[in-house]
Amino acid sequence: MDVIPSRALDSSGGGARRVIEGGPVQVGSRVQVKDGPDVDTFTIVGPEDADATAGRVSIDSPMGRALLGRRMGDQVRIDRPANRWPVTIAHVSGPLA
Repeated sequence: MDVIPSRALDSSGGGARRVIEGGPVQVGSRVQVKDGPDVDTFTIVGPEDADATAGRVSIDSPMGRALLGRRMGDQVRIDRPANRWPVTIAHVSGPLA
């Protein structure tokens, strides 16, 4: 797992935050999933912060549950109302530490 420094300040206004790269998907992770040549990016959030139009996926959604704990390179099948969506996790970054 790599730790990449970020210029962002922590919530207290002091000190730099670090982005954790390559760890398992968790709340706050930014996840890229690949379906053939297409790559989509989502951020995993708590239920109160979910917004599908902004790419923020709730941990309580079928997609959130399928991605939690997975790592880059894992193949995942996400349950959707009409079918299952097979994707590969192309990249995981975050959350900020």
